[in-house]
Amino acid sequence: MVPTCGDRCCGEHRIGQGAGSHSPPLWPPGAAERGALLPRADIGEGDVIIGLASSGVHSNGYSLVRKVVEKSKLAWSASAPFAPDRTLGEAMLTPTRIYVKSCLSAIRTTHAVKGLAHITGGGFPDNIPRVLPDGLGARIDLTKVDVPPVFRWLAREGGIAQNELLRTFNCGVGMIAIVAPTRRMTSWSVCARWARAQRASARPLPMRAASGCRPPAL
Repeated sequence: MVPTCGDRCCGEHRIGQGAGSHSPPLWPPGAAERGALLPRADIGEGDVIIGLASSGVHSNGYSLVRKVVEKSKLAWSASAPFAPDRTLGEAMLTPTRIYVKSCLSAIRTTHAVKGLAHITGGGFPDNIPRVLPDGLGARIDLTKVDVPPVFRWLAREGGIAQNELLRTFNCGVGMIAIVAPTRRMTSWSVCARWARAQRASARPLPMRAASGCRPPAL
């Protein structure tokens, strides 16, 4: 039996890839005031989505990553085409960025965060709707998102269609926060102290008006 982190957790250390093999089997219980639970019930049209930049592939899509690397004929010890100063293996295994401090700081200091979504497997299309109320969608301009070179390389080398790329990888954004529009810049500034924050590039809209996710330029 592996002990839980308990009070020893700093809340912001990075983890390696493979969530199952790196996570303790037990977590300490937590408590929260009912009124402080997310997502909040007042998410609505006009709210703003802020994206927190990922550090790389994070913990999703490695079956596809291995297929692409195999297709490329490159050794894991070879220089990464998108990061020449690192080996391909090192670049692909960049530790996952953890967003606990940035998100908690924004929640506690701005009181403007209405919802959070971790962009894991399923990407934007599958993860953002989980925190939106019925009848609400999100129109996202992904051309404003800084797509890291690793995802561009995977798309080109693997011939991955844009929709598949968006549903498999985080494409540069590992966490999103839905915030009140009047506090969007304050929230962005707080998040940016702890993790690179993409400026607001999306806005929840009524489902009937949403046109879906626009693929990034690759």
